[in-house]
Amino acid sequence: MFSTLRNKLVLSHLAVLGLTIVLAGFLLQTLLQQYFLGAAEDSLMAQARITAQVLLPGIRGEDPQPTTQASVTNAIQQQSPNLYLQTENLGLPADESAPGGVELGYLSDVSLQLGTQLATRIRILDSTGTVVLDSLASSPDNLLGYNLTHEALVVKALAGQSASRTHTEDGRRMMDVILPVEQDGHLIGMIYLSQPLDDVTAVLDDLRYRLMISMAVTAVMSGLIGLILSQAITRPIRRLT
Repeated sequence: MFSTLRNKLVLSHLAVLGLTIVLAGFLLQTLLQQYFLGAAEDSLMAQARITAQVLLPGIRGEDPQPTTQASVTNAIQQQSPNLYLQTENLGLPADESAPGGVELGYLSDVSLQLGTQLATRIRILDSTGTVVLDSLASSPDNLLGYNLTHEALVVKALAGQSASRTHTEDGRRMMDVILPVEQDGHLIGMIYLSQPLDDVTAVLDDLRYRLMISMAVTAVMSGLIGLILSQAITRPIRRLT
């Protein structure tokens, strides 16, 4: 009888505590994932603004306010926060004053590299959604000359909205951001950046592993505490009988 009562007390204790641990772990993991992805998005948007400032000087992006990158960005990327863009053969157009009249054809001969330790792909699209510059110039995946208006991000950029998304490509998790570039209220182009989330994925996997270990240790300790408490509760009843 007392053994059965003790077991029921232990099981009820473990059931409540186990459910609480699982829900708390799931919530914490979700919050951490959103936090790290948000930091990665802020970093990529900052890179997009730098790209726009270098390639299209005097022309503003859809969101000109500087974004303060979260401190966690350094932990994720393990790189200097000073981003820079190296360009070659960049000949700026002679006249940039005509509203909506800027042609991006001069970018076709530009070679560029974003000065970070991450493999960021840079694509510049014109106002029709056609790729006029792709940093993967020597790759078979180069999309120079392709029209990307079938992509959801490009549709949003054509409407004047910056946007982002995460997806899986060739087994790697990727993040894309797009920044519309305007002059005098007219859309003249878009900055489209893509970056693998290898660092973010590694951090989240490590945190998930540590969280599971912590949950397992907590469950074992809780079981022992529950057993001790159940014995303390049933001992007076045993004495009375």
